[in-house]
Amino acid sequence: MLSKEDESDAPILREDQDRINKFARTNMRAEQMREELKELSKQLEVLADVEAEMLMGEEEGARVMVGEVFVAVSQDDASAMVAAQTAELTAQQKDMQGQLEKMEAELQDLKAQLYAKFGKSINLESE
Repeated sequence: MLSKEDESDAPILREDQDRINKFARTNMRAEQMREELKELSKQLEVLADVEAEMLMGEEEGARVMVGEVFVAVSQDDASAMVAAQTAELTAQQKDMQGQLEKMEAELQDLKAQLYAKFGKSINLESE
């Protein structure tokens, strides 16, 4: 419970409710994006491991999964496929990081506005 000094008697206007709702939606999207970034990082680690294995491998070719089937391809083709997929995932990761930075800046701005009006009577911190 908040003490009497910490409570805010500021009326909640429509604009305030809109800011609170926008904060909640943006915060939820930011959390989802953080999870997607973690997954992309894992995929990039797997691709790095695959590339290292191919470099150490002494075999002439490699098997690549296409859909539900493994297809035999040359070592060079497999390396090119891994490089292309790595480049694509890296570009996605950079794009998502840029979007996340914008969201976090927006969240900080909304937090500042809402805390300025409501003080400690509103909790905007993640748990």
